[in-house]
Amino acid sequence: MRFVLVLAAVLLALPGGFLEPSYAQTAPRTITVALAQEPDRFYAPTTQEGQLVANLVFDPLVGLDDQMNPYPVLAATIPSPDNGLVRLSGDGGDRRVIVTMPLRQGVTWSDGEPFTADDVIYTWQLMMNPQSAFDTTVEDKLKSVDKIDDNTVQFTYLSANEAHALDPDRYKDQGTDPVVDPLYMFGLYDAPAIYPRHKLRDIIGDDPRHNAQVGVLETSDFARNPIGTGPFVLSSWDPGNALTFTSRGAALPQRLGQPAVDSVVFRIMPDKNDSLTALSAGQIQLVASDSLDASDGPVLDTLAGVQAHYTPGSAWEELTFNLDNAILADPNVRQAIAYAIDRNALNNDVMAGKAVIALGQVPTWSWAFDPSLSGYAPNSTKANQLLDASGWSRGGDGIRAKAGQRLSFKFWAPPATFRTALMSEIKQQLGQSGIEVNPETIAASQFFDTSGSVNQSLVARQFDIAEFAWVSSYDPGDDALYSLSSSNVPSRTNGYLGGNYGDYKNPRNDVLLHQLQASLDPSFRRVALKEAQSIWQADLPVLPLLLRPITTATSTSLGGFRPTPGPAGETWNIEQWSLTTP
Repeated sequence: MRFVLVLAAVLLALPGGFLEPSYAQTAPRTITVALAQEPDRFYAPTTQEGQLVANLVFDPLVGLDDQMNPYPVLAATIPSPDNGLVRLSGDGGDRRVIVTMPLRQGVTWSDGEPFTADDVIYTWQLMMNPQSAFDTTVEDKLKSVDKIDDNTVQFTYLSANEAHALDPDRYKDQGTDPVVDPLYMFGLYDAPAIYPRHKLRDIIGDDPRHNAQVGVLETSDFARNPIGTGPFVLSSWDPGNALTFTSRGAALPQRLGQPAVDSVVFRIMPDKNDSLTALSAGQIQLVASDSLDASDGPVLDTLAGVQAHYTPGSAWEELTFNLDNAILADPNVRQAIAYAIDRNALNNDVMAGKAVIALGQVPTWSWAFDPSLSGYAPNSTKANQLLDASGWSRGGDGIRAKAGQRLSFKFWAPPATFRTALMSEIKQQLGQSGIEVNPETIAASQFFDTSGSVNQSLVARQFDIAEFAWVSSYDPGDDALYSLSSSNVPSRTNGYLGGNYGDYKNPRNDVLLHQLQASLDPSFRRVALKEAQSIWQADLPVLPLLLRPITTATSTSLGGFRPTPGPAGETWNIEQWSLTTP
């Protein structure tokens, strides 16, 4: 017997030993991901890292793919007027929009319990509790979420009469139109996932909407040891070191395929140099976007066995003009600034050429982007002609002036290394056309303060030009309503709500944005947004600069990786990832 064991050991040690092919076929397949920081939690994560790991465990009703196209996940079908799942009911001020959403059948939670409409309703009730801290911009417009049967849920929006009674200030311009939100197709757009009623009711009971202790979920065992519908389960969490997930080993009906790997490990690696060294050595397969940015491009592009990815993101850097300033209220001055700035140079010098030039306030990846927009290509001749026509003449120091007033502006921004570099180069570029800007970085806590008591905040409008980033959602109409509608100029009278920090007002723009909010017709919304984009480009209340890239790096052995600008992040399709052995 001892002889047989020794012989087997010798054969295993030999090249091509007879057990080696069998071992290669059964060895666990593991993908390792480097995160710069530890995730906060799985339930309602507040960090990028939390969302990246939650994608392995939980599912939304409707997701966004890497091209920002909606696709059904826990929903069996995306509702639309064309498929009869979106309809109007009632008359006059009592008309309402009703959205019916069939749910995917055969979905189970990782503990074996079936997923049903009850889970969707419970998640909505949980969101609607003010103590839960969810963003409910869309969900606030819902009167109710009801169960038709185990596999069908119905979303009923407020009628005009109900909206006026519920919140007269918010719906003062509603008229008799039924309340609708263009994001209705997502069901619960602001829900990062659907959560298991049968588990959460053990913690906060059967009435999550009115439970004053709902906040305990954030620190509960469920938040760090979840039960989900996703393709992986958490098998271990070593704080400060790593999280390990194991595949459920099944082709789940709501996912895009069966996981091709057995496990996924997220290693906490704060130093990007350590991450990139491990990536080059084949010890990890992905360095996530929380570690990298465009400035890493020159290094990433030279690493052997590494594929760098620069995905146009949802955050675009822009300049907001304060139109309360009489000088900036002149469109010639704003257009001159646009022509005097060379955004290609900004991209190359600050973003290593990895950003995308933003042609307008709608990202290039959006379904509503108008490719016919020309943008403002750098043209110093046009910039000088516009300023000359407005009576601004160069002084002895090269800076223009008119009637004894210098063409000089306060230029504020919250701090960021790349932003400081952009501001410095913009100052130099504008100076060549005789425009002076005085860059100053303001602490983010002051810059974004909404109390109205901080002079250096956006809402106080003491800036001349402000640089910061807007984060786009799926719907540009919703975004523009917040940032460019005259009804959303923050002021004392409205509690400093709204994002129209430059006090931009255009009646036709307001009409279009109102119509966009009230319409369920995708064709009309495209036409209206195309007209709106032409207005924004002509009026130029905001000058988009660059669409910042989401930067990730993968091993060339990692397949199926498709980073997205969507809020889910790069692990949105984790079940499609694969690993090839060199």
